[in-house]
Amino acid sequence: MKHASIRIKLIFSFVVLTMFMTTLSVTSVIIVNNLNHTNDNLYNHPYIVTNAIKDIELDIRELQIIMNKVIDIEQNENLETNITRVRELESDIDAKIDILNNQYLGDMVDVQNLEEKYNISKSNREQVISYVRNNQYVLAVNFLSNHQPDSKNDIFVTSLVISNFAEDKAVEFREEVESEAYKYMFIVISVATTMVLITVVGVYFLNRDIYPPIRQIIKTIISQRNDEDYYELPIERNDEIGQVATAMNDMFIYLKNTQELRELEYKLEKAKSRELLNITLHSIGEAVLTTDTDGVIDDINPSALKFLDLEREVAIGNNIDEILILQDSRTKERLANGHIIAIEKGRQFQPAMQVSLITRTGIEYNIAPTFSPIKDDSGKIFGVVIIFRDVTKEIERQKEIKFLSEHDVLTKLKNRWSLETKLLSLQDNKIQNVGIIMGDVNGLKITNDAFGHSFGDKLLVDISNILVEATKDVISNVYRWGGDEFVIVLEKVTINDLDHLCNVIKEKSKTGEKTGPVRTNISLGYSMLKSKDENLYRTLIRAEDMMYENKLLEKDSNRSQIVSSLESSLFEKSCETKDHALRVARYAELMGKKLLLSQNELTHVILLAKLHDIGKISIDDAILNKGEKLNEEEWTAVRKHPETGYRIASSLNELTAIADGILNHHENFDGSGYPRGIKGENIPLIARIVAVADAYDVMTSVRPYKNKISKEKAIKELIKSKGKQFDPKLVDLLIEELL
Repeated sequence: MKHASIRIKLIFSFVVLTMFMTTLSVTSVIIVNNLNHTNDNLYNHPYIVTNAIKDIELDIRELQIIMNKVIDIEQNENLETNITRVRELESDIDAKIDILNNQYLGDMVDVQNLEEKYNISKSNREQVISYVRNNQYVLAVNFLSNHQPDSKNDIFVTSLVISNFAEDKAVEFREEVESEAYKYMFIVISVATTMVLITVVGVYFLNRDIYPPIRQIIKTIISQRNDEDYYELPIERNDEIGQVATAMNDMFIYLKNTQELRELEYKLEKAKSRELLNITLHSIGEAVLTTDTDGVIDDINPSALKFLDLEREVAIGNNIDEILILQDSRTKERLANGHIIAIEKGRQFQPAMQVSLITRTGIEYNIAPTFSPIKDDSGKIFGVVIIFRDVTKEIERQKEIKFLSEHDVLTKLKNRWSLETKLLSLQDNKIQNVGIIMGDVNGLKITNDAFGHSFGDKLLVDISNILVEATKDVISNVYRWGGDEFVIVLEKVTINDLDHLCNVIKEKSKTGEKTGPVRTNISLGYSMLKSKDENLYRTLIRAEDMMYENKLLEKDSNRSQIVSSLESSLFEKSCETKDHALRVARYAELMGKKLLLSQNELTHVILLAKLHDIGKISIDDAILNKGEKLNEEEWTAVRKHPETGYRIASSLNELTAIADGILNHHENFDGSGYPRGIKGENIPLIARIVAVADAYDVMTSVRPYKNKISKEKAIKELIKSKGKQFDPKLVDLLIEELL
């Protein structure tokens, strides 16, 4: 038949092709197996043998050189190293001989001779090494000379014989391969000729009966896809291609009839999606608007209108680029609107950088925008929904958190973590001419104890301001290292610059504000980075060591200054005067001498008489100088001054001895006093002495809240309070002195 069944043609071609492939596969297997076998014999065997022999020769030559070093007495200090190398070479030669045995040469007389001679020379080397270890170098030299291998039958000659044998084998294998290669070449040419013939026959049938109708079918399908006018396939055949053409014609008719229906359904689905989207965006609190694929706004919710300060009529129909003006928050560069990117990618897009929105009225907001394509059920994009929210407060909060993580909350200086980061940065970048100043605030503890931590905080802030002011003209960073310690890191400075800065800081401290009784004062130390490779923490430690040395040298001066300041502050703050203190000290000294106290004890009594009310410096001036009766709250504040004074005295070595006296000078002999309510001789003696002396002087002096009384009335009051408020024996001693 003119149009014979394609199935028969295909079956015939398949059978021929299968026979061809089977023949080719069997031939290929035979060729590969023979070539692999030949390659193994031709290349692996001779080359491995030759290389092994050459390696053995090189190792034996090196052995002779090393053995000459072993018997050389001048090389004695390297003896063990040379012997170790001998062992390594022997181990390597043993391995190479094993290779020869594994390459089918083990039964050769020459290989056996090589191995035997090598073992003899190995034994001789052991004997030489034994002589050398026993310092018998002469015997070692003679033995080595008498046991050198024979020049005609030595190891090298034997190895040469084996090497020649291996090369002969290589030539023999090569000839064998060339012989077989001609056979394989004939087979390959025959197979290739058969393949060409089959290909020519197959191409002829395909071009005549298969390709023309297939091309016609493809052309028709492309025409339908491009919405060209419908027409039938002009193919009339009784084979399978004719059946395919008929089925395609029927399918084209069906598609043509249903095309308008599909378009209508698409429009309905799009309308439903748009309506659902509108309901959703108008019901959420976020700012939302939608655009078509050209970026024209077709809907916007009330939240977005309020955020953008727009009327709906102004927004609808405008291009998104005119409404949403976006820029990089850091660089202030204008950003391309994300709706285009969302359409191109076919998925949600969110800018990676911080984005600022500039409204039409010029207001700038930090926003987090999201652009998402709107798709129908078929996946076709017909618009973009844009959601954005104001993140200005979030960004400010992030900045605040970052600031707090890097700065000290109290002084606003950079903190210890920032310092360590800075030191690592300077270290990594090999920055030179780096100096470090470390400072420790003096008097912080006593300020906290006397006035509370709010005054201590103020002292730290005052010091930090002094440090910043003093270093404003140099490249520097001031850090609060922790507690009462500060660190200054300076760049491009010299050791003289550091010394000068420390002097400037000291001078500014002297003229700074007083916090309570304590003037700003700081002990300083400094150090320079010695080299770019030195660890900066070592520089920091040197500065810290110097600071502590200076603090120790200034210790007495600082403490004396604090004690004087305390005394002056007490007299300035309350009605306590210097004259009152001196009178109380005189009365107390009189009683102390009557009691035969030692000079050291008398000194403590006099010091307590002057500073027993030191705790009052923490009490508000208005309470201390109030001219009428104190209320309960005010009285509670006054009753705390013994404890405050105790904490102050305990923090100063000069006042430690009178700390207990300060704490207990308002305790009564019958236990009715404060703060602890102890009685009798449980109250320290110096506290009991000062209590009597202070009470007498207060009664005979003018105070804001009372008039003075006569000496006689005061003595009567003391007698009246014997055994109750005062120690009876001490009252009698004072009265005796007064009368």
